[in-house]
Amino acid sequence: PNVAVRTTSSSSSKNILLTTEHRPSNTFSTPTTSTSTSTTSLEATPDLEVVALVAGQENYGLAIVAMGEAIWSFLEAPSISHAKIFIPATIAAIILVAVSGPMVTNTSDP
Repeated sequence: PNVAVRTTSSSSSKNILLTTEHRPSNTFSTPTTSTSTSTTSLEATPDLEVVALVAGQENYGLAIVAMGEAIWSFLEAPSISHAKIFIPATIAAIILVAVSGPMVTNTSDP
């Protein structure tokens, strides 16, 4: 089938227009073919609160990974001079947690 997709967007929503055209599989054997066209309009509105929650959770995950890598690296070769590996990991984790907001929210929060 032939498929055409056209998107239009405005400030509050995004419309997706999906047009499909179905033709019989034996178009070469029959000289006259019929085509049917169907059109579906989908309205997609992004929920920015969910997007913010997911982005915050990604930041928390990255902070945990950064600290975990620093701890693992230090445990592989523990020494006072190798302790400097905690400095960039700690700074990154603090910044990521500070800009992330709450990790879990509920619908009653304003």
